Amino acid sequence: MNMCYREEAIESYTGRVIEPGKIYELSYLECTCPKVKCGLRNHPQQCECSRQSILYILSQLEPNSHFDVRIENTILRGSDRCTFRITRHEGY
Repeated sequence: MNMCYREEAIESYTGRVIEPGKIYELSYLECTCPKVKCGLRNHPQQCECSRQSILYILSQLEPNSHFDVRIENTILRGSDRCTFRITRHEGY
């Protein structure tokens, strides 16, 4: 087993409601990607994986809604955090 992929509790995140029921922001205060943590990846495109993961989880939690998830900034792009803007659309 690759030790890069071990389970960890992620407590370094924050979220905020921008527009109740519609627009949210989710920020990670550190990069949580195992490939980045192990030095296997360092390109900002890797953050697309996190965006897709958020989309998948939201679609499972709210199957009657459609979500857009946009990468606002990432640690790999030089920011101090990874931030995603989530927009919820009902009735899709």
